[in-house]
Amino acid sequence: MRGGGQGRGMGPGRGMGPGMGRMGGQMPTFASFDADGDGQIDKEEFESAQMQHRNMMQP
Repeated sequence: MRGGGQGRGMGPGRGMGPGMGRMGGQMPTFASFDADGDGQIDKEEFESAQMQHRNMMQP
């Protein structure tokens, strides 16, 4: 460990990688939340996408 408390973090290439979430699966895309394609995610779209994701994660 280096002295001086530089706070450099983990450095490049040591994270979980692109598209990896807590469970190791693909992260949902913006388009999967934006059901009507208007470029915005409203409360109903967000809640619907959350429910779909939860249902997919259940065994």
